[in-house]
Amino acid sequence: MRNRIILTAREKINRYGWRKFTIEDIASELGISKNTVYKYFKTKNEIISAVVDKNVEVEKADILRILGTEESWSDKLRALMGGLAPDRPAWVIEEIKRFFPQEWVKIEAAYDLRVAQISALFMKARENGEIRSDIALSIIIITMASTVEDLHKYRDLTHVDITLNQAMTEFNKILFTGILTEKYRDIKIGIDRFPRVGQTPVHKNENGYMGNKIIQVALEKINQDGFRKFTIHSIAAELGISKKTIYEYFASKNEIISAVVDTYVEQEKAGVLQAVKTEGNWSDKLQALLFSFAPDRPVWVTEELHRFFPKEWVKIEGQRNWRRPILAEVFEKAIKNGEIKADIVPEVIVLTLQCTFSMLFNYSNLERLNMTFNQAITEFAKILFTGILIK
Repeated sequence: MRNRIILTAREKINRYGWRKFTIEDIASELGISKNTVYKYFKTKNEIISAVVDKNVEVEKADILRILGTEESWSDKLRALMGGLAPDRPAWVIEEIKRFFPQEWVKIEAAYDLRVAQISALFMKARENGEIRSDIALSIIIITMASTVEDLHKYRDLTHVDITLNQAMTEFNKILFTGILTEKYRDIKIGIDRFPRVGQTPVHKNENGYMGNKIIQVALEKINQDGFRKFTIHSIAAELGISKKTIYEYFASKNEIISAVVDTYVEQEKAGVLQAVKTEGNWSDKLQALLFSFAPDRPVWVTEELHRFFPKEWVKIEGQRNWRRPILAEVFEKAIKNGEIKADIVPEVIVLTLQCTFSMLFNYSNLERLNMTFNQAITEFAKILFTGILIK
């Protein structure tokens, strides 16, 4: 009876969510009284915990089953990655993550186990010469992990209008064979092909020339010392003016930081718009777009902004939604021109790109990878364009 209660609770949770299902729903479905349910579980939260334990148990059994088959590494890999898409609505996953964090820890541990096994398969395939040796394995894993993690967020799937399992299938196409049609696979990839774009727009500051000078010097100081350590005194000294003069334009250090972030946003927008106008074929435009996202500042400075100035970070995050339709349009044109495979959903390509970029903007990730942002993007571009499989 205990197991029947758990299985029925799973069904109700998938239909109503973790908070709205009731013990009365379970009792009614099983044709028993609520008191009978309480003989096995004292509270609704105990049922939730048991359901999560059951899900984790099934997850681990599935991993062992897949690894124990005699299938090829690629079939095992696809099966393991397919298992990353659970048999329940994405909003249900988001709900447990938000409202039952102690249970979410169990689910994350099972997810991490599956990702670890996927990583091990990638390494074995590399050793066997089945996937390309010219792509950093760490970037392959980051691309996979970051995209799959974001696909599990209900808010991202609302932009795509497909199910989680369908999105996973689309992502697998990108990962294994890339987005290019056979005719266009032989392209050169790398930042050395493109000049820096969109890095020095004039800030449209209502305070005029001196306000702009203060912002530009603040930019330099922040890139050198960080958001927290730069001082108004250092700006004044650089410009040969008094601190009092700066306060005529900005009431506080935080106002200067806000103006600098506005400039960051302008720089990226200018870079993206300039990249779209790049002469050449769509792949030149796309590579110019990829490298235009690379910030003209140390990555640890971006990380500091993310961590200590969340209100300002919202502006940087807002760029994600602004870029999305621009990128989708570039991909859609390439599909019409026969340069990108027509059987891949453009929105999933954009999602893969944005998810990986989000991970690479994390300073700790780049530090662990021991590569610069641009080096990491070059590796990712190889995956995006031509996939990880040897022809």
